[in-house]
Amino acid sequence: MENNIGKVSFNSPSLKNLLIGTSNVEHTPTSAFVIECRDVPKRNEKNEVIDGTISKKVLLALQPEIVKAIQDVDGDLSSIKPFTVEIYNDESFLKKINNELIIAKTIDLEGALLALKWISDGRNGGAYREFKLIISEIKLLGAKS
Repeated sequence: MENNIGKVSFNSPSLKNLLIGTSNVEHTPTSAFVIECRDVPKRNEKNEVIDGTISKKVLLALQPEIVKAIQDVDGDLSSIKPFTVEIYNDESFLKKINNELIIAKTIDLEGALLALKWISDGRNGGAYREFKLIISEIKLLGAKS
């Protein structure tokens, strides 16, 4: 998978940039029902936001099977904890993705990579406590993309 996330060196490991293939990870979603999509801007050396830029897209998603089961009984989706999917690609590619058009759509996660997700705790800064999925493009399921 082609992406612009940082690289990891064997001699200088960085958990932030470690990507894992999902073939040996149990219960990894192969598709996702998108409930939120937002742009994350690029930052300069002083960690200041660079207006009008996009470094990645962050999606919150649910497993489509769970969404269907809850909707079949008129349940409330807000009680289900979503998982994170991040899209890394060229900025020009990311800018072409209309966030509103992929909300409430199901996307393909075949070939996604697994990465550690930093969870802030406010006191000590945080730690890597969850996983997120990394993709380089959006492929809608059940529709031509």
